Amino acid sequence: MAESSAIESLPIELHYYILRLSPDPPSLRSLALSCRAFYDAFAASEKATTTAVLSRHIHPQVQHEAVAALAASRLPAEDSLAHSTFVAEKLATKDTSSSKPEWTLADALPAYRLYTHINYFAQALSRQLLSRPPFQTADSKQDDDGADNRTVSTPSTAELHRFERSLYRFEICCSLYRLLLLDDSWDSWSPKLPKFELEQLSCLNHLLAHFIAPGEPFGTSGFLYDLLEGTDDTAPITDSPISELPTDEKALALGIPTYPDIPGDPGPSRIFELVHHDSQASELVAQFKFRGYQRWGYVFWDEARLEKLGALAQDELVKLAAPTNPLEAYRELNNSQLKASRERRSEIWRQGGSGWWSQDDESKVVWPEKKKSAQKKRPLITARSVQGAKDFLRGLKIPDVPVEKSGG
Repeated sequence: MAESSAIESLPIELHYYILRLSPDPPSLRSLALSCRAFYDAFAASEKATTTAVLSRHIHPQVQHEAVAALAASRLPAEDSLAHSTFVAEKLATKDTSSSKPEWTLADALPAYRLYTHINYFAQALSRQLLSRPPFQTADSKQDDDGADNRTVSTPSTAELHRFERSLYRFEICCSLYRLLLLDDSWDSWSPKLPKFELEQLSCLNHLLAHFIAPGEPFGTSGFLYDLLEGTDDTAPITDSPISELPTDEKALALGIPTYPDIPGDPGPSRIFELVHHDSQASELVAQFKFRGYQRWGYVFWDEARLEKLGALAQDELVKLAAPTNPLEAYRELNNSQLKASRERRSEIWRQGGSGWWSQDDESKVVWPEKKKSAQKKRPLITARSVQGAKDFLRGLKIPDVPVEKSGG
């Protein structure tokens, strides 16, 4: 009779304990298959052990979206009835305060794989935003060698959870609305979310599209743009701005947080209400005029970070919406300004001018020299009529051309 291994001789309670020490579900699967003792212990406590291992990664504030995202990914691609049923049962009920989900290993493996992607993008997006204006300014400190000496802060746990929650919702929308635009199911789900959480999804939609295609302007890209823009259609009909609404009507317009039982940071809701201080209830989500705030993810940050930034004071908040990238600032110009700018720059180029030009400063335009002793700048053609063109031509000095004498 073969002797049992040292592992098999351990008490079953130790087998349970060792299994729960697995760092992630793939490691748990490998350990459960390593020997009969661990396999038997795992088979006797699969859900409890798997849930304990996965819960170390997926926080309770994010678990509802994680479960929904996994279920949405398994829906038939073009089955509108299945999609509508899923939204009604999993999303529109807004039951997030009950018991925690129990995971089987078969569900935990794809859920963990999705989580690794969600967590990666949450870390990458939040850190990238924190390394850019308005959190980092152009006049940062540099050392003697010219190296950047800035200290980029890291996102807090609560901020990461907000990004993760929005990324899960983005994944749910990809599963539901990428092929079929089911407005009815969206209309039954979106009113259950407070407006600042919908704005988080709007910001995320723009940020992902912009980071993938940097040339795209904010506020006009991403497959959820049209869907999110219509979320205010069910808002209370009133001409009064948010700041002038009675308390009950304001609460109805802004919505109730998804997680009222979890102590939350008021930062996102405070800045959202402050940004939309003068907006009507029908102009709150995915509005193009607020793209200056969306580009730095204004509804994702903790109150303490927003306070330090000065974003919770109305006079300071306005400054944070100004475009900082010259290309983005150029895009802000209206059509008449762009037309006038193109005409003037084309006129300078035709006359040989080059260099830096601004509407308010033409002193840096470089003109080609005709002769060393001649004037360094050619006159600009400013004529706007036939007579003006004639006067300009009369003022030109045509050099004398020597005439060759014919041979006698």
